[in-house]
Amino acid sequence: MVTERKPLTFLTLPPEIRNSIYALLFIPPVDDSIPEIPDIECPIAKALLPDDHDPKSYDDGGNACDTKPTVSKRPPSHLDTLLTCRQIHREAQLLALSTTIFHLHSTIALPEAFALRSQSLSTPKLGALRHLTLTARITQLRALNETWNGRPFGQSSLQLETLTLVPLRPNAANTAWAEVAELDQCHTLAHVLAETLKKLSKVKEVRVVNKGCFGETVWPLVYRHLVFKVWKWGGMNCGVRVDCSRNKQEGWFKAYLDQPIDECCDRKGRDACIEAFRLMGAEGTNPNAVAGMPWES
Repeated sequence: MVTERKPLTFLTLPPEIRNSIYALLFIPPVDDSIPEIPDIECPIAKALLPDDHDPKSYDDGGNACDTKPTVSKRPPSHLDTLLTCRQIHREAQLLALSTTIFHLHSTIALPEAFALRSQSLSTPKLGALRHLTLTARITQLRALNETWNGRPFGQSSLQLETLTLVPLRPNAANTAWAEVAELDQCHTLAHVLAETLKKLSKVKEVRVVNKGCFGETVWPLVYRHLVFKVWKWGGMNCGVRVDCSRNKQEGWFKAYLDQPIDECCDRKGRDACIEAFRLMGAEGTNPNAVAGMPWES
């Protein structure tokens, strides 16, 4: 007697094989390229509708309203796989969240606004987020050191691999005070970042990307001011390592936190003090004039 064999489907595969397929599907960002900022809003919970559909929506001010959210047209995303069925959603959601870069706008910089917009996420889902990009004006980025209290978006559940900041041009950029405003914003951003890095935890890498906010002359000053402020604060062992793009067209710099103490381990970037001396050497200042300080080209 010949028994009819049931057709093999994805969900009948062993869990180990399914997990391997999920790992290939949700490939984490492994390169150093800075993600492009999309033109449309990308809410954190967009791909979690099967289990976490919330009939409430929020206006631009973060206030809840009773109308059901409208689904905006957006390009296909690898997160659409989570909408296939509930079992795939349940099995792969945490892996998908941990390998996806989510883009946030300026109004979510405040902890209260972030908590409101992410309230549909359970603690495990919120803790699975690893890559966030915040695009905001520099005045709104002041929330980093004024309201975050050393935690990303003030949330103790977040454990970020990368936090990318994209500052926007000030309102005075197109006025007669444009040059003054640019220099003022340069000092403000460097101060905000330095104060934030002093106490920021649960973030391994902070990226700052220049997308037309600063000119080629002022942008290097932001990095220079940041490095010297961090060095002045932490001295030889501040625990912050930094790096910057060698190509002016790319316009980015990074700060690495929570790096291994052992020098034998592979550590990213350079110590802030070493980078400060490198910058002084590039400017014609003799770093060896500072007694007892190391130098690394």
